[in-house]
Amino acid sequence: MIRHMKSAVRLTSSALALTMASQVCAQEAQRPSTDLASGPAAVFELEEIVVTAQKRSERLSDVGMAITAATGDQLRLQNIRDVNGLVKIDPSFVVTESNYGAPVYSIRGINYNDFSLSASPTVSVYQDEVPYAYPALTKSATVDLQRVEVLKGPQGTLYGQNATGGAINYIAAKPTSSLSAGVDATYQSYNQVNLGGFLSGPLSDTVGGRIAFEVDRGGAYQWSQSRDGRLGDKEVYKGRATFQFDPSDNLAATLTFNGFRDKSENRPGQVFAFIPTRPQNIVNVPGLSDVTLAPHSNRATDWFTGVRPRLDQKFGQVSGRVEYGLNDDVTLTYLGSYQRYRQRDIAQPIGANVEQIIYNNGDVNSLFQELRLGGEVADQRLTWLVGANYARDRVREDQIQNSRGTTAVYAFYAATGLAQSSFANTGRNLSVSKAGFANLDFNLSEQVSIHAGGRYTWTDIDHGGCTRDVNGEAFAVTNILQQTLQSRAGINNFVPAVPGGCLTLGPGLTPIYLEQELNQGNFSWRAGVDFKPQAGTLLYATISKGYKAGSFPNITATTYSQLGPVGQESLLAYEAGVKSRMFGNFAEIDGSVFYYDYKDKQLAGRAVDPFGLFGVFNLLVNVPNSRVYGAEMGLKLRPATGTLVKMQGTYLNSRVQGDTPGYDGFGVATNLKGSSFPDAPKYSLLIDAQQDFAITEDLSGFVGANYRYRSGSLSAMATYNGFTSGAYSSPSTRLPAYGLLGFRVGVVSGDGRWNAQIFGENVTNKYYITKAQKFSDFVTRFTGTPATYGISVGHRF
Repeated sequence: MIRHMKSAVRLTSSALALTMASQVCAQEAQRPSTDLASGPAAVFELEEIVVTAQKRSERLSDVGMAITAATGDQLRLQNIRDVNGLVKIDPSFVVTESNYGAPVYSIRGINYNDFSLSASPTVSVYQDEVPYAYPALTKSATVDLQRVEVLKGPQGTLYGQNATGGAINYIAAKPTSSLSAGVDATYQSYNQVNLGGFLSGPLSDTVGGRIAFEVDRGGAYQWSQSRDGRLGDKEVYKGRATFQFDPSDNLAATLTFNGFRDKSENRPGQVFAFIPTRPQNIVNVPGLSDVTLAPHSNRATDWFTGVRPRLDQKFGQVSGRVEYGLNDDVTLTYLGSYQRYRQRDIAQPIGANVEQIIYNNGDVNSLFQELRLGGEVADQRLTWLVGANYARDRVREDQIQNSRGTTAVYAFYAATGLAQSSFANTGRNLSVSKAGFANLDFNLSEQVSIHAGGRYTWTDIDHGGCTRDVNGEAFAVTNILQQTLQSRAGINNFVPAVPGGCLTLGPGLTPIYLEQELNQGNFSWRAGVDFKPQAGTLLYATISKGYKAGSFPNITATTYSQLGPVGQESLLAYEAGVKSRMFGNFAEIDGSVFYYDYKDKQLAGRAVDPFGLFGVFNLLVNVPNSRVYGAEMGLKLRPATGTLVKMQGTYLNSRVQGDTPGYDGFGVATNLKGSSFPDAPKYSLLIDAQQDFAITEDLSGFVGANYRYRSGSLSAMATYNGFTSGAYSSPSTRLPAYGLLGFRVGVVSGDGRWNAQIFGENVTNKYYITKAQKFSDFVTRFTGTPATYGISVGHRF
């Protein structure tokens, strides 16, 4: 381990060396000359961001944890309009998507890629500290923002379970004391248009209001390989209304309504290898022999003729926050939220003109409540917080699959003339979570402070599910399979499957609707110490433990064993870091090293069909032991008037430890020992530079460039180096390294009321892959977006 830690240690040693160097000239730097203190210094000093990562307002540079924060203006400058765009500001953040299109978020290699709508994430998303139950619900979080905070490492103490990797907290812009309004519009390649705006102001002496909206349309950049057709148009509508009540000095309340409607076209992948599950059935599959491999183009794809992949999603939320000051030192806070989500999506992930279509229907009802009491004592040296919360999430999901375009469903075709071509994976999930928590921060002196906190969480999950018949073909095939398997086992226990009924075979090899429970508790905790050797410099060290709750899958299940739950996972994190402003506040470093001891990592795994008929099966598994260590470094510089340079780098080394038998994505038996984690590149880098300059007294300009680099990584657990099986061979499904270059050029009015810019992203049109996996008979890859250019304008009234 020591040998592997060298890169991490060197990175943070550089940060510490810079910090110590800054101390040598600190006193001179803190006594700027008269010329520097008036005018020019204000131009190129670094901006200070106030965050609420610890559920109270603090300067980012004073918080002893790894956080990336950006203001709403900074997000607009970089054309970041959704959670996926956070990859532009944090190199440790990775976004991919599940097989059916749901987003999967990863911080420092910690993620969970499952197919189910009810799959709880390892990176939780919040808006004003109110959690979104599942990643699919987060699209409206990014409207009209004050800032965003990306918190790294386990956040279970203050933010609850299911945040083993970290948490993303969006802070919405609040009502203003005077009337104000704004509008922003963007037009970019492939006729994509984005329009957003807000209106804010007082409604009375004690009530303020703010409404905001955003519309995203167009952008179809994908083209069909088999015919004349384009795909990928967006049609997303988002909105928020916020009302703030301040009836007295000790009482404040906020009521917020959020919602979105998404009718975009769903993005397929690209076929780059053909490995049939049952080669003898190729002749039975319509159109399979006509499929061609995709070229190396970010735009190439395909989909089944007559059925366009699309999203049909609705989300609505009402949330409230009430703060009541019991006295000058104690505040009572209540948070509450109710969320409803509905989806009726059509997905065709394989990217071929064959009949493999997934109708993904789901409904979510989520209730969250939190009550906490916090304050300060001992002349504000001790800050304390105690509270409890309750969450109740109900999910109904039906994944209806038309798989006539795959060889596996023709297993009994020769004998019966029937294909098990259409079926539905049905899941009903009720999760109830209760927790109590406490946190203390104590300033031992002006230089040293300590932190400690803990949370106990109890979660009850009731689940029912099976794979069921939908068109009258599958139940007949299941009856034949049931008779065949019972005959092999020497038993006579035939229970016929019926049209529309369950097909999953239980312990007695008869169809069942499987009902299960999973009840688990855990204690998350965090302890740390901060040391400030001088003004503007913070050294910190923390130890924390977080948990992610167990869950049930919603997958195609021939046998009941596939529907077993995965148990909760835990992550013990050790971290040390430095934050420092140096050389007269014109440079800033933010570095850390960390080590994660990972137990029972949850994984969407695979196993070979024990019946020998359908290739490989999906199921959930726990990986007993694994670890991650690494380092991060951020550097901001103002080397000259109007110049700002930001550099951020992340080093990760993730490994499964100990013998861990399993199967790779092709159903080949393997040992996961030594495998790195999916979506955990060893090296990630962000560089952003901007030069501001005066054009006239009332007009200024800017020019900027950015570069993002990510080293190679795995798309799924296990080492996929390709293999040859008979006449079929597979290329590696590793994700190659890539780098993306962008630019922006714009103008801003002297009073800041209006701005305009021209921008480009992936301007070299780099072909890069974000995910690669075997789907049925194909190996499919998902690619990034091609080169795009655009113009945006904004005005504040």
